[in-house]
Amino acid sequence: MLKLKELYSDLQNQTEKAIKEIENSDHPIAILLQTILKEQLEMIKKLMQELSNDGAELKNMTEFLTIIYHDNEIANPTFRAWKRAVEWMSLPYLESVRNLEPLFQKIKTNLEHSAAELERIYGAKQTKYIIPSFYISALR
Repeated sequence: MLKLKELYSDLQNQTEKAIKEIENSDHPIAILLQTILKEQLEMIKKLMQELSNDGAELKNMTEFLTIIYHDNEIANPTFRAWKRAVEWMSLPYLESVRNLEPLFQKIKTNLEHSAAELERIYGAKQTKYIIPSFYISALR
């Protein structure tokens, strides 16, 4: 369980950095991305509270996990759309985009490792409808 806490703590830090990097952009796609990331951050915080309980049960974390992974599925193409808009329209956020590219990759990798750890702790049968399969299959 300690490894899981560390992974989601890292994810929380990465998500906070991403939000901070985008917060000065008033572009509509960036605002949408901020909204997605803020929801993800809120769910990570709730998940971290649950993980701090001894013997955290998967059923108490299901909603948080589902939203975290779903938000990431939405955030990635949204980020790519914002990146295209910044480049195409020569918006002043190119440095933010460059800072976010490796951060989004770290978030994805972190979620893959977290998914594998959840599967190891709770079993594939219990986690298969919570975590999208491509997060787990990436490490198999």
